Amino acid sequence: MSAKEIRILYVEDDKVDQMALKRYLQDQTNGYDLTVADSISEAKGLVDSREFDIIISDYLLGDGTAFDICKLSQGTPIIVATGAGDEEIAVKMMKAGATDYVVKTRLSTESLSKSIHYAIELHRTEKERERAEAELLKAKNATEAANKELTKKNRQLEEATLAAQTLAGKAREATTAKSEFLANMSHEIRTPLNAIIGMTDLALETNLTAEQRECLSVAHSASEGLLGLINDILDFSKIEAGCLELENVDFNLSDLVSRAAEIFSLRCNSKGLELLCDVEPGIPHWVVGDPSRLRQVLVNLLGNAVKFTEQGEVLVRLEQKAKQEDRIELRFSVSDTGIGISQENIERIFDQFSQADGSTTRKFGGTGLGLNISKTIVELMGGKIGVDSEKGNSTTFHFNLTLPIAERTTEQHGEKHADFEGAVALVIDDNQTSRLILRKILTAWGFQVMDAQTGPQALAILQDSVGAIDLILMDHHMPQTDAMELAQTITEQTNVKLILLGPAGGQDSLHAVDKRSYVAKPVKQSELMAALDRMLGDSNPANDAVKIVDPDARESQLANYRILVAEDHPDNVKLVSKVLQRAGISADFAENGKLAVEAAKQRRYDLILMDVCMPVMDGFEATNEIRACESLAGESRVPILALTAHATIGYREKCLENGMDDFVTKPIKRNDFLRTIRQWLESRPVRLMVDDSQPDPAD
Repeated sequence: MSAKEIRILYVEDDKVDQMALKRYLQDQTNGYDLTVADSISEAKGLVDSREFDIIISDYLLGDGTAFDICKLSQGTPIIVATGAGDEEIAVKMMKAGATDYVVKTRLSTESLSKSIHYAIELHRTEKERERAEAELLKAKNATEAANKELTKKNRQLEEATLAAQTLAGKAREATTAKSEFLANMSHEIRTPLNAIIGMTDLALETNLTAEQRECLSVAHSASEGLLGLINDILDFSKIEAGCLELENVDFNLSDLVSRAAEIFSLRCNSKGLELLCDVEPGIPHWVVGDPSRLRQVLVNLLGNAVKFTEQGEVLVRLEQKAKQEDRIELRFSVSDTGIGISQENIERIFDQFSQADGSTTRKFGGTGLGLNISKTIVELMGGKIGVDSEKGNSTTFHFNLTLPIAERTTEQHGEKHADFEGAVALVIDDNQTSRLILRKILTAWGFQVMDAQTGPQALAILQDSVGAIDLILMDHHMPQTDAMELAQTITEQTNVKLILLGPAGGQDSLHAVDKRSYVAKPVKQSELMAALDRMLGDSNPANDAVKIVDPDARESQLANYRILVAEDHPDNVKLVSKVLQRAGISADFAENGKLAVEAAKQRRYDLILMDVCMPVMDGFEATNEIRACESLAGESRVPILALTAHATIGYREKCLENGMDDFVTKPIKRNDFLRTIRQWLESRPVRLMVDDSQPDPAD
């Protein structure tokens, strides 16, 4: 602050002292603004009406002392000037609020100026300190308020967290209950399915007629389709948990597509629908991927197509989009001539529990899970599923996948065949798509192909091409043509080989032609090739039965081992017994865990198959008992394989944690089942055995 800005009130009743102070200030700078008051009352009036930067006051005044000036100063800094240097008075004045204390006899211009500036600077500093303290107090109060609010929020958060934990606990309990329910339901349904699929497998490995084989194949495919539906329920649970996994194995691609379509042949036939399967010739026979999941997608799409189609056709098509040395890009599509989907509903068609039209649920049934699961599977495989549709017209679901080509070699049904090269075939079918598919297949195999839509057209072609046609493929059911009458006419008037194409089981209606000349629709290229070989090739058609050779000759080496099977379900006992007997493996059976433990105590087995869910004592308890007995006797560990219909997430790990060594799920697949058993048995030394066993209860 400059001197010109300093406003001074000097309270002094002695005129001489007034003149002396004025002289000191004038010697310094003429810019001081000095106001003089002769008494305390006058000073009070001036302080009330004006603002001063500093007050200089004599200690003893006519109407009071400097203590009175301190009271009326209103916070203005005060310098007390006295004639005597009484330190006691100085201390009292400083305590009363004075900023400085000077002795008149020792004053000089320089000392007065220093005292004034010191007092003003000290006052300013004090004010800043007070302001800072006030701001600090304000901040402190704000912080305390914020802390209180934070404490309140924390308490609310803790309460919310506790509530969330409670809800999460209830959700976990609900999830556990749902998982247990799914596991139990899966087990209960898969157990009889194990017997159905297993026994059908065994029957298919016996000497059968073509008709018997076809019927059993359809039953087998349908059973696997039912198993797929059960797996859908488990898959939805896995998708929710983010635990859906894929496998990579070699599989027959064209056979998979054909068998997926075959499941719906009877249903399509009952609805009067044409079911068609178009596998582009030349596509590699074997690829690497997850056949179960791919089949699941196709079955879901085909199921929807058949469900929502009342007339016309359902077509599953497999096309090659691009091919590299070891990989192939494929396009799968399922088309129908059904009710179609409106554009506004296409966007949500793949949502969970969603259908294109809510009213269709009442008419057609379904939960809307299939498409959502299919979308998830396709995306896990690296593809993207889409749909093209028009309300009231048709629908095509399609997806592309890139799969590795398997290293194994096999005949390719898309290649030319020496016996067919140059042969002429006539295709008679009222369905244009079916004719195009057959023409494409036969042409790829070396045939020259003609086609006709009706019986009269076919007879006209035969008359114009006498002796030129080697083979006729004719649809069993054509609206404007009596296929059986036409077949009768052809076989009576010509020597042309004839193959009828019709629904599964349609052989029963054949009278005019050899039953061997019947191929079920949708036409599988492998079955058509076999039929053509019988008709035109070198194979002997006299024997209609097909003998199946044991696929694994090494199983005869397992006769020196003996295993124990703990299984309570009678049908599964019979199934496992027959599978093991055919493999030459000796087995004892126990119908519950307690009996299995007793049997294991009586003799040393090379391997134990242990069902998990059994009465009296379950598989886990039985395994723990056997392990305890082994430990007590100091015996080596016998391999125990879980044999269970449970297929939920983490169940394999649960079996291993309970002392088991491996895990086999039901329905059992014979080759995989025996391969697992062989792996465990062949790792153990062969022991000379004396057959002291009792007769097999399954015999």
